[in-house]
This record gives sequence, structure tokens and C-alpha cells, in this order.
Amino acid sequence: TLKTGSLLCADDVGLGKTAVGIGVIADPESRPALVVTLTHLPIQWKRECEKFCPSLRVHVIKKGTPYDLTKTRHKQPAAFPDVIVINNHKLNGWAETIAPLIKSVIFDEAQELRCGRSLKCGAADFLSRKVSRRIGLTATPIYNYGGEIYNVIDTLAPESLGTYAEF
Repeated sequence: TLKTGSLLCADDVGLGKTAVGIGVIADPESRPALVVTLTHLPIQWKRECEKFCPSLRVHVIKKGTPYDLTKTRHKQPAAFPDVIVINNHKLNGWAETIAPLIKSVIFDEAQELRCGRSLKCGAADFLSRKVSRRIGLTATPIYNYGGEIYNVIDTLAPESLGTYAEF
């Protein structure tokens, strides 16, 4: 990822995909980083980042509309986070605001990217084209049809496969 800018880590459950993502974030050139995950996983990602890289400042996005990430709950100034964790459902509201602020994006459960540029996945596709490093982590890169992998790869490595018709 550090050389190519794109990675799909499709390991089995429990083999350390989260650690791979955090390893990329450990490189200062990858920060600030955005982690996009399922609704029930942001706190887990925060804990794992703090466990493997305790010096990183990690912030979990609390609401679907943008707010100042440099203020604490008590409106005190704070440093910009090294890692921002957001769930898939809040991404549409944040994509345009956060794109110019981050250098890399990690898509946990990357099979969620299978919908391509649809309304659901449009923000992910938009972000992937604005950052220098894109990582997808998944144990199941596709659910149903082999063609779903096109959208996953096209989001992680834009235009590397050509058009869908060429694929």
C-alpha cells in the first residue's frame, strides 16, 4: 500500500486484518486517516488503534453531519485527530468535508463497496479518488456474483480494471 496506494487484504476471520490497517496508519505519510466501518465497530477500531499505536489521536465521528474535529466535547481546542473512525451510514454526510483533510482511507468490511457508485457507495468512491492510499479489509470480498469484485477493486484502485464493460 505504501508504494502502490491500494491494497485489498482478504484474509480469513481472525488473522489480523485490523492490524494490517493500523500498520498502514502507523506510517506518518498515511495520516490523517479515515476508517470506514460497520455501525457496531467504531469503538472496537478506536480500542485497537490505541492498543497498537497508543500515541495516535483517534476520534470516532458521533453524528452524520460535519462538526469541528479540533474541539473537545467541552469546546476546548484539541489537535486534529490522526485517525478518524466513521460508520458507513454517516459517510455520505461527511465525504466532501473530510476528503481534503485526510491522506488515506481504510474500508473495513470492504465487501460493502460492491455497490459501486450508487447512492449507498457513492461517498466511498468519491473519497477513494481524493486520497493517496486506499485499503480494503474483508474476509468475504463478494457475496453473490463474481462481478461484484469489480466495484470493490475500482474503489480501492480507481480505473485499474478499465470500465465495467472491459472487465
